[in-house]
Amino acid sequence: MTPKSRAAAAPSVDNASVQPTDLETLLDQVGLSSYLPVFHEQDVDLQVFLTLTDQDLKECGIQKLGPRRKMTSAIARWHSNAPLRSTVECAYADKLEVEMQELGVKLTHALKALEQAKSMVSQESDLRSVTEGWVVEARKRLHQCYQHARLLSEQVAAVRHCVSLLSAQVGLVQPPLGQPSLIATAMDTLAAQADSLLALTDPNIPRGPKNTSPTKKQQGHVSNYLS
Repeated sequence: MTPKSRAAAAPSVDNASVQPTDLETLLDQVGLSSYLPVFHEQDVDLQVFLTLTDQDLKECGIQKLGPRRKMTSAIARWHSNAPLRSTVECAYADKLEVEMQELGVKLTHALKALEQAKSMVSQESDLRSVTEGWVVEARKRLHQCYQHARLLSEQVAAVRHCVSLLSAQVGLVQPPLGQPSLIATAMDTLAAQADSLLALTDPNIPRGPKNTSPTKKQQGHVSNYLS
């Protein structure tokens, strides 16, 4: 063979080793040019095509598994700067490359979900802080009510004692047997109301699910007192 014939027989540059500049060339290199109208219909160019996942290709209308796998393999090889047309021995490497890209997409979604969870936790923490502030304020007011109720109870006891002394010294007319005096009845009612209010506001009494509301008798005393 002469040098001239050897030069003529030299292999040309493999088109598959040249990175395409448009989607039509890429699909032609991997033998999937028949799907070009599908991407034209979806306004998908080369730049968009290189970002698609297997699920995206399915949504575009590529229902067959074989073409989708070839396309995802070509996308993976593009990002790895490898020849687009794979051989049989490279199939396993292509599979791993595609799986890595899919895992990358899942990782992105997981990071977004994590950020949303962090935002929810932050909101819950803020809400907890506000609620704790309300609880502290409510306990403070409850303690103030307890102090007023305690003072009222002491004053009622003092008034009852004074009335008892005055009744003994002045010699007030005794009511008929079995009928208490009007003053004694009023003082007993006021004392019962003061005791009920004192029990409702006592901070030493446990407050929980088993003791969330006062008894009907206590509610009646407080309602009468407030009215």
